[in-house]
Amino acid sequence: MSLSMLSKLIAFLQDDIMFNKTMRLWLSAVCSLCFYGMCRINEILLMKKGDIQLGLQRKSRKDGTLIRFGCFTIRDRKTDHDPLASRTYSLHRLPKEEEAAHAVTFVNRWFDHAPVSLHHNWRDSD
Repeated sequence: MSLSMLSKLIAFLQDDIMFNKTMRLWLSAVCSLCFYGMCRINEILLMKKGDIQLGLQRKSRKDGTLIRFGCFTIRDRKTDHDPLASRTYSLHRLPKEEEAAHAVTFVNRWFDHAPVSLHHNWRDSD
């Protein structure tokens, strides 16, 4: 999938009334995270809440400004030869033209939506 196709999919999900809000937020989070991490859909669907960390921050080495980011860990990738191997990737803010692939925003929206609308209390094993 190209960035252009992802942008169209995200725009469709945000405007189409065929999907309820929960489905739109969940599917946007899954699609953008798959694209951002260059992952297979099953690698994302097998992730647990504990595999995603949001709200991290550090100072820039260049000028000391605060950088906010997130990260996610993928386990048992099809391309790994070690079944216990895992890889952790950072989720950074992206330029406006790459907004559809801005996974940290879409995942954050989903994590915020589930407790309020679905009355779901997140655990790391979810």
